Amino acid sequence: MKVVTSWDEHDNRGTLLSPGEKVGSAVIEVIELGHEAVPGVRPVNVALSIEVDDVDRWHDQLIQIGVTIRRKLEDAPWGHRSFGIDDPDGFRIWFYADIPNK
Repeated sequence: MKVVTSWDEHDNRGTLLSPGEKVGSAVIEVIELGHEAVPGVRPVNVALSIEVDDVDRWHDQLIQIGVTIRRKLEDAPWGHRSFGIDDPDGFRIWFYADIPNK
């Protein structure tokens, strides 16, 4: 996958990856956040972020099929609207979309 961007800050590092044009505008974000991931679960302090077109629709559909939302849907100061779930092993998965400029 092509690296779109990456960063390495105190307690926050990650990389945005693009699998290429064949899958559209998909971007995969792999981040390490010491305070966000589920402690004690391998991989430790790693989360997967998936950019989607309509994060509210994804949120509602996952609730409809019985998925437990672990972090509520909210707007972040860096311009993303997102929510988090955990897979059965406790691996944190974020779904997010860019907040349109008003």
